[in-house]
Amino acid sequence: LKDLKQQYDDYDSLLKMAAELNELIKQVETCKVSTQKALQEYQQKSAKYEQLNEIFILEQVGIIASDLQEGHACPVCGSTNHPRLAPRSNEAVSQQTVTQAKKERDVAEEVKAIESDKLALETQLLESKQSTLYDNGKRVLGETFEYSKDYIDDIGKKRIQCIEEG
Repeated sequence: LKDLKQQYDDYDSLLKMAAELNELIKQVETCKVSTQKALQEYQQKSAKYEQLNEIFILEQVGIIASDLQEGHACPVCGSTNHPRLAPRSNEAVSQQTVTQAKKERDVAEEVKAIESDKLALETQLLESKQSTLYDNGKRVLGETFEYSKDYIDDIGKKRIQCIEEG
């Protein structure tokens, strides 16, 4: 009877670990989705910032070029010869717009880092729990132990047999 109780407890422990593992698998999948969304958001914000910043810089270059006069030094390079002047942009943006886009990109980058760190921790916890389940499964059931739904269902049946035999 004592051995039967121990078997029941071992099976029960394995089933609980398997249930915890299934929950962790779901959490890791949720973290993967969140991390992917955060990455996409960061990429979008980064591309928007880069685009606005380039437009802003080109407009600044166009403003400088519009004031250049042949024979007078360029304030950027010092040349007095100006064969090809940069045109002004048709889509000027303000420094404030660029700064706001940069802030949004930086926030998205922080969120991406947090989500990535969370995924790494959840994955590490999952791997640890998997290892513990395998070790305990092999201790209780021998080298043939495997983690699969059918195998876990069989453990549940064996646990019920312990109750019926006891």
